[in-house]
Amino acid sequence: MPIFLSFIDSVGLVIFTIYFAAVFLGVRIFWKTPGKERFWGMVLLFESAAAIVLLTWMSSNYWFSRTEEIIGIAIEPLVSSIKQVGLPIVLGVAIVTVIAYVSLLLSRTRYSSAAFVLPCLLIPILFAISTQQLLVITERVKSVAQEQSQEIVITPGFSITPYMTEPTHNPTAIILGPDNNLYVANYNGEIWGISTTDGTSWKYSAGFRVPVGLAWHDGLLYVASQGKVSVVRDENGDNVGDSVEDIITGLPARVYPWHANNGVVFGPDDRIYFAVGATSDSSVETYKYAATVLSANPDGSDLHIFATGVRNPYRLAFNSQGDLFATDNGPDGLDAAPGDELNHIVEGGDYGFPSTFGIPPPASEVRAPVALFPPHSSSDGLVFYQGDQFPDEYFDNAFVTLWHFGEIYRIQMSKDASGDYASHLSLFVTGLNAPLDFAVGPDGSMYVIDFEDSIIYKISYTGAN
Repeated sequence: MPIFLSFIDSVGLVIFTIYFAAVFLGVRIFWKTPGKERFWGMVLLFESAAAIVLLTWMSSNYWFSRTEEIIGIAIEPLVSSIKQVGLPIVLGVAIVTVIAYVSLLLSRTRYSSAAFVLPCLLIPILFAISTQQLLVITERVKSVAQEQSQEIVITPGFSITPYMTEPTHNPTAIILGPDNNLYVANYNGEIWGISTTDGTSWKYSAGFRVPVGLAWHDGLLYVASQGKVSVVRDENGDNVGDSVEDIITGLPARVYPWHANNGVVFGPDDRIYFAVGATSDSSVETYKYAATVLSANPDGSDLHIFATGVRNPYRLAFNSQGDLFATDNGPDGLDAAPGDELNHIVEGGDYGFPSTFGIPPPASEVRAPVALFPPHSSSDGLVFYQGDQFPDEYFDNAFVTLWHFGEIYRIQMSKDASGDYASHLSLFVTGLNAPLDFAVGPDGSMYVIDFEDSIIYKISYTGAN
């Protein structure tokens, strides 16, 4: 299971890198040198390995007892954060190289014994210093987290309660299946079925690379994962996927961090719709299908561009009138930060990327967003409430998750004679960690997944009082 950094600190990563490099240095000294030097290599190896194990145990709340971590850092797979760990790796290797070089120079003098004692003494000293630094960092982060933490608050008349925490580790998508059960994808590439009757769960399929979108159509589960769209078939009727067929491949994925093809949805015309994120923050696009909304037949044929100028829509959804909408994340690197968007997607529409964000200038051919959210809020999840539990005025309202703010917005919309929408926004839920996607259950309750907390929340209407 991946372990995500709640706080990335270069000091912590440098320290881990130094210890890992020192392990390799100790192995080299142990195998390549004779006599007493070999003993010092073994000492260096075991000291560094012990430091790694201890710091890992202190920093991780996913291992051993799974209690709250003592040191506020965690380990993330380096492949997914090269930019963030590149400098710490260089610094760590440089420090170890300098120590090795000094030891080599000393070995050629009358202080040759010190050549191998030096690194073995430096490791415990470095460990003592770094542990203190990390504890200071932890206290700093803890105080910030305590200031930022808040109680989950929902609109009066509604309740929000944890529905399930297992087995949905880092959930990325949720949908109601044709059997009235929930299906949840997670970061590990698994898809789990969850009974809405008794909460039991089963693994429906696995082996995907970061699945972020699910859609049911004619009894088949469509899965959007990095660079492709696949179909999962249950061929023997046991409610477990037996085969996976990739119907659309070769889509640009992670050219720009975290941007790829995202959620999938079927329209009233029985065609599949999905968006592909841009391959840059705000530059002219060079990839054919990037920064677009695409449409295709259910078998993947007739793939073509439906709309352009989107930056990174995470979810698409149709309202009860058959109109398509998409959330869209604004750019990170512009001086004047535009807000995130909710757009009404029409065929042939241009939504501004990479030149226009937010409200377009007068006489522009760029379509204006239906709703704007705060900058860098990461508007992601989108659902139109079409259940029968909430009050009538909530029917066909859009709900949008703001990942970075831990909030859910309610968007009431009205359509004019020209087909354009006006909107009214109101906060529906605050105090979540990283809400990402929605599904409406068979009883009209709304289910929300929280990626960081690995929780499925259930939102129900409890009455005006």
